[in-house]
Amino acid sequence: MPQIIKDLNLLLAENYALYLKTQCYHWNITGHNFYQLHLLFEKQYNDLGQANDAIAERIRALDAKVPASFSLFNAAKTATDPQADSNSTTMLGDLMKDHQHLADLLLKLAGSAAASNDKATEDLMIERLREHEKQIWILKSSL
Repeated sequence: MPQIIKDLNLLLAENYALYLKTQCYHWNITGHNFYQLHLLFEKQYNDLGQANDAIAERIRALDAKVPASFSLFNAAKTATDPQADSNSTTMLGDLMKDHQHLADLLLKLAGSAAASNDKATEDLMIERLREHEKQIWILKSSL
């Protein structure tokens, strides 16, 4: 399996883990800023869901099958599982850390795609990098 496919599979697992964590926090947020964070987390998990699809479609465009199961994603991801009983500050910090992890991974994968002259994958990585950097800023500003 080419390295770019392995990289995209890892990215999909990490992105899916953040998608699920964000949705968990959306469902379980409480406190004085409930409504604002409930809406923020919903917007974020919707974006992450669309990104899951874009990453999977890129894997297919490269003529590979998309390995998609909880056990495969869990084995590949490094993100921690969500803690549903966390307070809003902990949730924001946790999501910020995971968005930063994905931004770091995307920067690395963009470089690998560029070195392989895979412009479409590089473009997807840069597009996702921009979105994660924006979400880091929003989460940090919400703390």
